[in-house]
Amino acid sequence: MIDRVELQRILGYIVEVEEKKKSKVQRREEDEGVKVELSEELKNSQKVDYEDIEKKVESIKEQLQKGTYEVSPEKILTGLEKYLFSK
Repeated sequence: MIDRVELQRILGYIVEVEEKKKSKVQRREEDEGVKVELSEELKNSQKVDYEDIEKKVESIKEQLQKGTYEVSPEKILTGLEKYLFSK
């Protein structure tokens, strides 16, 4: 099981790696004068399905009330990585 100190160390490392990546990309873009634009199709595919999110939230609330919700540190870490590396 991952304890709080290990999780903080992992998150610190992830943030550090992301900052290095961003600075490299920024320097490269400045050097090359790169301009990136997303297609309309991609922009439209990024829309959030709030109805689906509401269903998930309600499901979690019900599980919490019943006492059957289990926290998975691995899933939390995976979600954090997905969030941090997607930016």
